Amino acid sequence: VARGATIPSMATGVRVRSGERPEISPDTVFTGALIRQVRDAARINLRDVSQKTKIGLMYLRAIEEDDFAKLPAVVYASGFVAEYAKVLKLDPQQVSRTYVRRYKRFLEEKQRGGVAR
Repeated sequence: VARGATIPSMATGVRVRSGERPEISPDTVFTGALIRQVRDAARINLRDVSQKTKIGLMYLRAIEEDDFAKLPAVVYASGFVAEYAKVLKLDPQQVSRTYVRRYKRFLEEKQRGGVAR
């Protein structure tokens, strides 16, 4: 994608120009892809996030990849996402609430024998 081109985001109601910080609204649902877009736009290295938050790279990658199977219990994942949001200067409550809602859906589906994202 050419720098400056508009691309649709994986999050609800968000459009982003390549290389720029996505526009975030109170209705934005945060996905791992959106969190990564914000980090990339801020030119923050994932290792730097890990050092500032003391969250392991494995968990940060799992958050960005929506790899819920690799995340710890919901209470820990919620805290991880909130701390990550703070580093990115995002509303930690909104990011955690919307991300964890999707994580809980995954866990519910897993209990029922299906797999959801």
